[in-house]
Amino acid sequence: MRNIANAQLVVSDAINLIHGKNGSGKTTILEALYMIARGRSFRGARAAPVIKSGEKELHLFSEFHAGEITHKIGIRKTTSETEIRLDGQNIKRLSQVAAAIPLQIITPQTYQILDRGPEFRRKFIEWGVFHVEHLYSELLRRYLRALSQRNAALKTNQVMARAWDKELTELGEQINSRRVAYLNLLTTYFEEELIALLGDLQLQVNWKRGWQEDISFAEALEQSFQKDCEKRYTTYGPHRADLEFKVDNIPISQFASRGQQKLVITALSLAQMRVTIQQTGKKPVMLIDDLAAELDRDNRTIVFDRLREMGSQVFLTTTDADLLEGQADKMFHVEHGAVL
Repeated sequence: MRNIANAQLVVSDAINLIHGKNGSGKTTILEALYMIARGRSFRGARAAPVIKSGEKELHLFSEFHAGEITHKIGIRKTTSETEIRLDGQNIKRLSQVAAAIPLQIITPQTYQILDRGPEFRRKFIEWGVFHVEHLYSELLRRYLRALSQRNAALKTNQVMARAWDKELTELGEQINSRRVAYLNLLTTYFEEELIALLGDLQLQVNWKRGWQEDISFAEALEQSFQKDCEKRYTTYGPHRADLEFKVDNIPISQFASRGQQKLVITALSLAQMRVTIQQTGKKPVMLIDDLAAELDRDNRTIVFDRLREMGSQVFLTTTDADLLEGQADKMFHVEHGAVL
């Protein structure tokens, strides 16, 4: 996989530290762990860069424990297909694996939650709701199908577009109610984690559901129909929802330092882990790429303390193992694509 030809890791169920120079293969190990839980890479959709140069495919295998039961996952990936087997059975939907292994990840790209478009924040919320609401992914799939049909009709047959309004509004209201219920849980834990990590930062979190607060979704579609016809797409709905993070009404991406933003992202991820534990009893796995970057020793210690308190399994990378001295239960050194 990438620059690692072959590796076998026997890991700790607590904190695992992967250290080595830049380009040695540290992040590739995190990528492999992520792929086992999600069926794809977090570094891009294309499979070709993931497969080691000169090879036609990659293979991953893992055993994990859920209570007293040991499960086995195997993945074979080529440039054109992905085959996943869970306990000897072929898996057709990636969500089946994702549901089995809840996983959080913090990378340098995770800042996109704060400084990019609403779709990054929606994906974060949807991932959390998916793990605590078994019907959510099916509701969302049906909603997006109805939305696609309505948008297509707005381009070709605007009279027919109205035929999709009833299904769209029913599904949209259900999706929003589940998101709001989840956010109520998440916000409570998020506030606690923010205090632990950032102390007195006065962060405002605002949920924008995707249409006006004082009317129903059905009324929003009715009022915006002419606008939708002109634009040829549906302008309101859960697909336009957003989660705003502000300090003194200034977006946090413009207000806070990179270190502060990293702590906000970490607090958000820790809160999501706590909701998953509370609602499902499953302890998510946490992957952190380069924890030491932009965080001082005190903040790193606090993050470790929070992770240990939750009892989750953690994998993190660093170029300087001395910065995280004494914090890891097991250490792996990566050098020139070999795990030592």
